[in-house]
Amino acid sequence: MQVVTGGKLNAWSEPASGAITLDAGHRIRGPGVITVGRLGARKQLPIPEGEWVVVAATDHDSDTQTRHGTTGAVIGQGAVKLTSLTLAQFEGAMARSLLVVTFNRMTNDMPRFVWKGAEQCVASEDQFEYRHTEGGGRHLRLCVQVRHEFNGIPAVFAPENRKEINQNLSKLGGRLGGFNTEMDLYLVDRYNAYMRITRLDCTEAQQGRPACAMPGTQATGIAAQVAWVKAYAPTAKAGFDRDLAMPELKALGVTGTN
Repeated sequence: MQVVTGGKLNAWSEPASGAITLDAGHRIRGPGVITVGRLGARKQLPIPEGEWVVVAATDHDSDTQTRHGTTGAVIGQGAVKLTSLTLAQFEGAMARSLLVVTFNRMTNDMPRFVWKGAEQCVASEDQFEYRHTEGGGRHLRLCVQVRHEFNGIPAVFAPENRKEINQNLSKLGGRLGGFNTEMDLYLVDRYNAYMRITRLDCTEAQQGRPACAMPGTQATGIAAQVAWVKAYAPTAKAGFDRDLAMPELKALGVTGTN
């Protein structure tokens, strides 16, 4: 691992997925949007306020799932070409917030492909700080949910993305912090396009505390987090349809530089 000097990230960047216009190690500052996906599958991803670092952008396939024809009959098995993009907000060398976005990077010719996570979001009976859905079944458009866990929430990545994140964090000299609040937002359209946006935060760290909540302590910042999600969800939905009049963000430079 490279040495971190003074709690700062190393100056580093290298090309990432062709499904985004940024390199790993690039910095961007929201609010604004970046365009993700290739021709025919492009979407606008709203970037929250603040400075974010592109940690990794990994191309991979979805799980193999059953394909259904237009009549509903099973017509075989298949997978969809996906990209997982991970951005982080750092305090020194510690990632205090993560934005993990998975989307189909190419057009999908698999009618009625089952997006498992989106369907599980709709069907979930768990208790959440906030939950909202629009549509359902074959007509799902949006499902968003927010949860808070005193004992912390692990960051979960696609295996290929996890490997790249570990490698790139080592090059950056950074590390993941603890998280206790998670937003999951799913978007699906009738053309089988898909996007999942996950945001992980440590709400106490955002209130100036050094670590996430421990068992028996009172959570702070949840109301503000839910209010943010309620405002962000319709923006994400409009971006999924490429209908946002927001500036396209450009790289400010690589990490470790002004």
